[in-house]
Amino acid sequence: GTLVPFSNDYRNAKPPKVLLQLLEKLSTDQANEIVLISGRSADDLQTWFGTIRMNLVAEHGAVFKKVGNKKWHTVEKNSTDWKKILQPVLEKYTRLTPGSIIEVKSNSLVWHYRAATPYHAQKYAVIIKRSLKPILKIYGLELVQGNKVLEIKDPNISKANAAQQWLDHNYSFVLSMGDDLTDEALFLALRDDKYSIKVGRGRTAARFRIASSKDAVSLLRKLA
Repeated sequence: GTLVPFSNDYRNAKPPKVLLQLLEKLSTDQANEIVLISGRSADDLQTWFGTIRMNLVAEHGAVFKKVGNKKWHTVEKNSTDWKKILQPVLEKYTRLTPGSIIEVKSNSLVWHYRAATPYHAQKYAVIIKRSLKPILKIYGLELVQGNKVLEIKDPNISKANAAQQWLDHNYSFVLSMGDDLTDEALFLALRDDKYSIKVGRGRTAARFRIASSKDAVSLLRKLA
């Protein structure tokens, strides 16, 4: 959604070679500090970006790996036993919604419904939210609405919290881009002298807006 266009199957949303080369070019300037915060798993980010000098934050802030480190660090070391209870519920609605997929991450569960018919997607997204509400309350979890995805996770895990360790530095220039509802907390955490850019449509706390991931990559290319 930000650097790569959406795909009906999230597993097909991978960074093309031209994007990797662009990030590599930006990273070679030692004055630049690149932080990539993604909803994708640590394994995905390591596979795609592991050889580039950049900080990686996976699962919306659950785990991170700083430049120069070989190991990933977990932000919130809480039990994820709740996945055993909630996953069968999501599997039930996945069977009822052709085209939907469950993604099981280390610290969260995600229900993707981009490829489902609008009727089934809207119907069962509402039912899932309603039926899971009591269970989420018991375990202290939150259900986050993304771009045609529902994600269940610990509410202490957020992109804004993950980014704070870098925002505490006094950089002369800070640029943040994001397309998702999960990026809004990060935009709110940025002071007015920082540049925040919403990619795509929808209400936003960002100062600026661009139309698509294509424009986001074009902007990075100009900066490089």
